[in-house]
Amino acid sequence: MKWEANTRTVRIYSALNYDSTIRYGVNLRSSPNSSDQSGVQQMLSVGDKVHIVREVDALWLEVRTQDNKTGYISAKPKYSDYTSVSLAEKQGSALLAYGEKYLGTPYEFGAATNQTSTFDCSSFVAHLFDNVLSVDLPRASYNQAKEGKEVAISELRKGDLLFFSARGLDIGHVAMYAGNNQILHTYSKEQGVHYEALSEKWKKRFVTARRMF
Repeated sequence: MKWEANTRTVRIYSALNYDSTIRYGVNLRSSPNSSDQSGVQQMLSVGDKVHIVREVDALWLEVRTQDNKTGYISAKPKYSDYTSVSLAEKQGSALLAYGEKYLGTPYEFGAATNQTSTFDCSSFVAHLFDNVLSVDLPRASYNQAKEGKEVAISELRKGDLLFFSARGLDIGHVAMYAGNNQILHTYSKEQGVHYEALSEKWKKRFVTARRMF
């Protein structure tokens, strides 16, 4: 509660929890729009605490700073430690929506990473994570399987990565879980990028699942 002399009123404030921490310097903006440079209010530094007002969408959070400024910051996981079931659902859906733009794109083993005319399994998921969530994944699937945290196959959510044995390797293939027992991936020149059921054929070759956000 605070007396405001200029308006001769008593304003009642509810206690806010500033329990989300900035991990990487991020702009506090007046609108959820990274292309509007005029909307930058200030740079929030590593270690700053913020209160999450609301999740705008998969990529933006409305926040309040400890000095009582309200604005918007990127919801990408590199920038803060905030997470929630609802945000993870939004971000998983955003990854899949972006991935669907490449349905039918031809498969090429060892595809170059600086182009999108062909993909192999690991270059495809790395491209999605980089472009949607700014998550930098290693190039090869067996190295990608060392990132994030392990989750059980019974606990999968959209955007989780599944790793399988292939080509005589313990881990030689990666796919993204799409919900409803579906996976999005590429391994076949005939099909290219496609959705497919997480069938017994794949479950027999399943090695691990990793959560990146």
